Amino acid sequence: MRYTYLLRRIAAITMVSCSLNVMIAFGQSNPVALVPDVQVDFVTMVPPFCGRIAIDPISGAVIYAEIPGNIHEVTFPGGQVKDSVIFTTTDHHVTTVYGMAFHDSILYLVGNEPIDTIYKFGLVIRGKLLNNGTRVWDTVAVTEYYPAGNTTFDHGFGGIVPTPSGDSLIICSGSRSDHGEEENNGGLFPGVREVPLTSAAFCIAANSKNLVLPADSAALAPFLFADGLRNTFDLAYTPDGDLLGCENSGERDDPEEINWILKGKHYGFPWVMGGNYNPQQYPGYDPDADIMLNKNRYGYKNGFFHNDPAFPPPPLDLVITPGISNYGPDADYFRDTTTGIIMQAGDLGIALHSFTAHRSPIGLVFDYEDALAAAYNGDGFMLGYQYEGDSAGNRLSGQTGTILDPSQDLVHLKLEKNSAGDNYNAYAKRIVGGFIRPVDACIVQNVIYVLEYSNKNNMAAIWKVTLPAKETVIDHLNHASDFVGVYPNPVTDISTVTFYLSKNTAVSISLLDVQGKKIKSVATGIFSAGYHEAQLAVHELPAGIYFLEMKTAAETTIHKVFIE
Repeated sequence: MRYTYLLRRIAAITMVSCSLNVMIAFGQSNPVALVPDVQVDFVTMVPPFCGRIAIDPISGAVIYAEIPGNIHEVTFPGGQVKDSVIFTTTDHHVTTVYGMAFHDSILYLVGNEPIDTIYKFGLVIRGKLLNNGTRVWDTVAVTEYYPAGNTTFDHGFGGIVPTPSGDSLIICSGSRSDHGEEENNGGLFPGVREVPLTSAAFCIAANSKNLVLPADSAALAPFLFADGLRNTFDLAYTPDGDLLGCENSGERDDPEEINWILKGKHYGFPWVMGGNYNPQQYPGYDPDADIMLNKNRYGYKNGFFHNDPAFPPPPLDLVITPGISNYGPDADYFRDTTTGIIMQAGDLGIALHSFTAHRSPIGLVFDYEDALAAAYNGDGFMLGYQYEGDSAGNRLSGQTGTILDPSQDLVHLKLEKNSAGDNYNAYAKRIVGGFIRPVDACIVQNVIYVLEYSNKNNMAAIWKVTLPAKETVIDHLNHASDFVGVYPNPVTDISTVTFYLSKNTAVSISLLDVQGKKIKSVATGIFSAGYHEAQLAVHELPAGIYFLEMKTAAETTIHKVFIE
């Protein structure tokens, strides 16, 4: 029933903001669509250190979280953007919000809570919606303390997704090391690498209250869902109910992964990342001779890569589940482990497990509402967070980034099961580029909201990406004003023009070229209020960009059309 409500809400939501045809002067990013029939619009600037975004399935509002604890609600009264802080740490008691998810009226938050620089713990909080619109907060689960590495590799608890039934929660905890090296926190924890509460996914009952997840592996075993996950920060279910998760690899140029996460499986960390074996597990490892390791990386400079005779070998019975195979044409750059040459898997007709090194795949969403047009229907989308680097992964600023991949984008993922049915193949295509550190995304009907991250004020924004919708979605939108659309778009032969009128009126719909010259009439006459259809035949027209113009007594409405 909540999706029926969202069908009514989406019309108001999708009217919110100015087009990118007008330059946004107060934001640093300027994302642009890279394919036809995708529109990118600015919504609002956001504070620094924002990390999560979601759609409230009850109100239809856009909700986003600052990592330090403020929870914002974005609404669109009268077509204007209103951004309000609705909860703070004082309400929910999470001081570092790393995860956020809704199931029906319940809002879940995940914290990665430090205890000075020595210990930390994971925290899952539940906000139950009351009839008066407020929420009452309680603790779902808390972990026992576990040793902090006190480095940039302390990923902690973050990714969370309710199961489709809502009766369980899948929660991911990232690694406390980059690649399984000892992280003793200044000698406080000699010999400690990963611990039972790190680099894994856990499953707990959603109705748990004050559950304690133990730091002991035997006691924790009933809650362990999957292991060997370095940093699965984003989780999402496909429309078919399969759980997928994006994660980044370490500081070597190993591919980043998207995994089909199944109960009881192991995904390789720290012995295998992105299909590559971690060389530090082998005797005599020399980081200076490692062509996969950029010597400007923090981990190399600080000695985290070294000859490591004590590196624990994998269990003899360990079976590693590989990442999903990506056949490109995008997000598929890799460095050959023998020659060091950068290539693209799609150009070679081979697969990568799964994405370009250091791209940081994040913001995974799926068309679970069956709302998108055929080209995207039921498919997945993800963000690339990291900056582009040169072939060595360096940037002119002295920072490090990807290896040649533009990243900072929205990628369309076409997924299909392999012939054995035991994993997926992916086809990745960039559809929007030019974000600055896009950190999370949410989807409602044919709209994806993208949240950017910044550590400075007035440097990040929320953007709205509108994808082509199924004709059935257009038919059910409760439009507040007159509307005209076409499906399919791009048009190759004949498409259906759907238009909505808020009242009985005379209508003229025409197809114009880019100079505004009328090419043909599509519909003319007096029409009643409601939805109507007309046919648009274009087989005699050259390929290019055109415009549908709908004129009524009250207004003129324009819709871009692509003819192939």
